[in-house]
Amino acid sequence: MRVRRISLADQAYEALEHRIVTLRLVPGTVVTEQELVEDIGIGRTPLREAVLRLAQEHLVTVLPRKGIYISEINLTEQLAVLEVRRELDRLMVRRAARLARPQERAQFARLAQAMRQLQEPDLDAFMQLDRRFDHLVEAACHNRFAVRAVAPLHTLSRRFWYAYHHEGDLEEAIQLHTQLMECIAEEAVEAAEAASEELIRAMERFTHRVIQRTVAP
Repeated sequence: MRVRRISLADQAYEALEHRIVTLRLVPGTVVTEQELVEDIGIGRTPLREAVLRLAQEHLVTVLPRKGIYISEINLTEQLAVLEVRRELDRLMVRRAARLARPQERAQFARLAQAMRQLQEPDLDAFMQLDRRFDHLVEAACHNRFAVRAVAPLHTLSRRFWYAYHHEGDLEEAIQLHTQLMECIAEEAVEAAEAASEELIRAMERFTHRVIQRTVAP
């Protein structure tokens, strides 16, 4: 079996994305390139490639001679994110349910089992499984254009959830993700589409709840 080697730029991207999602890189703050080099332990060239990619995804803004600005969390824009995700997620899960290879279906089944076995609300474990699920759907749907479009939306959604998870229902999120994973594993195309829609609706309810409680006097 051939093992894909991950480039230094990809490693830097994964490290930075994780820090953005988990708020270690605080929204609305500016960090220097040197600070990131020291934090991640990687060279300037791959770091700059990763930052450029994040800038294209609207997760950071490069400020010449000042540093790197970490984008703020925009509550109302999260609804726009979900509006686009609804269509892209439906396309991708439909294709994944139809086109996934046997080994990929086995991975979906294992992810569903791992999600079900979360003994108690464990945010970090859930976030890790959710990210693995997103990556597996991206691989199984075999549409690189959809993947490029949806990847930053998933990152924004994970950060939004991490920031406001206290307003959400983690048990419901676990159940909905498990249901979707199982549908793809079982090649249930229509059920996968329905499960994807149910998940997006739950995320919209969550977002509206956050907005109402945040802007309430």
